[in-house]
Amino acid sequence: MDIYERTRSIYNSPSHRGDIDYTKPITSKAIMAVLYLLRTVPNIGIDKWLSEVKKDFLVLHDDFSHYCGSFQEAFSDSLSHFIEYFKQSSTRTIAFLDFLECAFRHDTIRGNNDLIRSVNLSLEKNDCPYRLSEFRRQEGPGENRNGIDPFIHLAQEPLVDDHAIKPVLKVFANSGFDKPNKDFSKALMRHKGGDYSGCGTSCATAVEGSIEVISKKNGWNFKPGGVGKSTREFLSQSELPNKLKVIAGFIAERRGNMGDAHAQSHNIDATEADARFLIGLSAAFIVLLASEMQ
Repeated sequence: MDIYERTRSIYNSPSHRGDIDYTKPITSKAIMAVLYLLRTVPNIGIDKWLSEVKKDFLVLHDDFSHYCGSFQEAFSDSLSHFIEYFKQSSTRTIAFLDFLECAFRHDTIRGNNDLIRSVNLSLEKNDCPYRLSEFRRQEGPGENRNGIDPFIHLAQEPLVDDHAIKPVLKVFANSGFDKPNKDFSKALMRHKGGDYSGCGTSCATAVEGSIEVISKKNGWNFKPGGVGKSTREFLSQSELPNKLKVIAGFIAERRGNMGDAHAQSHNIDATEADARFLIGLSAAFIVLLASEMQ
């Protein structure tokens, strides 16, 4: 990574982005749980790793210099410096989120999704409203070199996760759902990356793709033409109430107004709340439609 790309990456941080609300409080208990977890991870050379992270973090938070000493202290107890800083910092929440992104962009730990899942579990168990997305390989040329680095995002509400996200993933585990599964995963990834317009498009595409799969499994007619039209055709052949077309109409309207399909100009600016709502609604709707699978 050249100096320009590295600098651009550093400044693409929660304290310099406005894509979601980064002001929700994080308890000292949650922060310390993550930092102490990092100390227990074997074979990562934590001091060498965090000594490099310090250099990036200082660009964003120069008051950290009072806790970490000079740049030349390459192998000092870097974790202790962060622990002391987060105990005292008046900007603890945003600074901690910056730290997580800086830390998991470094080559030393890049791609370690097991550790990211462990960090997220610690955040969840300590009532932190934020999560760190997993590292994702990019498709296409250069996939062995490039990837999408972790970003901070707001956690889905527990009820949405339990009653919509997890059930729809079980539906997608059935044969034939590869495409809608990919589209829904893309919606989640776009949400995590702050692409809320794209998230709306991917949600609608996942719904329509699921309708196609379920219809074909049942031997029903399927006519592509958008979520609204596909749902009306589906409901005319199922035992589900026809009034569910209102939900499809809402998803289609949101896609038209906030989506990025066909390079259209948007009537509204999509927000993080819009994207979260559409994810939950689309997931629950797909699960309901899948109840008609024979």
